Amino acid sequence: MPPDLYTAGWCCSRFLRPLASLMTLVLVAALVAACESPEPKNGMRSGHSAESANRASDALSAQIQDKVESAAVAKTPTSDEPDAVTQIASAEVPAPPEDATPPDVAMNAPVAASAKSSQTEPALPGRKTVQACRDNAIRTAPVARESKSFKREKSTLTYELERRPYLVTGCTPSEIWASIELNRPDDDTGRAVGLTSFELNFSYSVQPATSSCSLKSINLTTKTLVQIPELANPEGLDAGVLTRWKAFTAGIKVHEQGHIDNYLRSARELQASLEALPAAKTCALLKASVERVSKDNGIRGKNIDAAYDRSTNFGNTQVPLFN
Repeated sequence: MPPDLYTAGWCCSRFLRPLASLMTLVLVAALVAACESPEPKNGMRSGHSAESANRASDALSAQIQDKVESAAVAKTPTSDEPDAVTQIASAEVPAPPEDATPPDVAMNAPVAASAKSSQTEPALPGRKTVQACRDNAIRTAPVARESKSFKREKSTLTYELERRPYLVTGCTPSEIWASIELNRPDDDTGRAVGLTSFELNFSYSVQPATSSCSLKSINLTTKTLVQIPELANPEGLDAGVLTRWKAFTAGIKVHEQGHIDNYLRSARELQASLEALPAAKTCALLKASVERVSKDNGIRGKNIDAAYDRSTNFGNTQVPLFN
């Protein structure tokens, strides 16, 4: 028998046993009294005594029945009062509060918390940015072109500029430098991180006369090519490295712009010098003068540009260190 049911049965027998003993004593006493009573002298008296004994017995029975019923009523649970079994069960298994977490949720709470933390936990320093850098690499570098025209009385200078970056890859300074070494351009002066190349061509027509020859028209064309490194994966680069890279390439652009300005200035000087040439006695003499002016202009332009490189230490005073 379970302990709770055993306890409930024991509670009921506590009240039934005294009542049974009391009933036994009352019945015995009634029998003794009946045996000792004298024989009735007439029927009325005998009938009255039997009636009185019956009344006494009925009264005692009624009292006993009342006590039994009172005891039963006292232990009968009402709808508002839990019985002994309910009280014990309630004491052993308390009901959870309304806002209590269900057991299955509570057991899974550490797992859920771990999963959540793994989702919001930041990546190790550098790992996330390097991976994004690898994923966001571009395949082609944008090329920018511009053209200008400078006209004089009998000459026209067409100026063409092309900015053609060369792609470098890498997600750390050392990787980027290794890519620069592999991809940087070169010319007759050697290899450079940034390079501006200049080409000047011109043509002219003459107006011969009886005793002279002069220039009728002059057309000059310049082609300037600028090559600086372009990072193939800027979006995924570490913020600090990207900041230093932008400053580095901005300095290269400043230095190369100096070369662009020098070459354009030299071309315009040649345009002006050729248009200013006087007529010669013969067209052959005029041609020699054109070649001399062109050669002098080229030498002067190279000297100016070389002096610019020396003054900037080939751009090192304009370009911040990238590491």
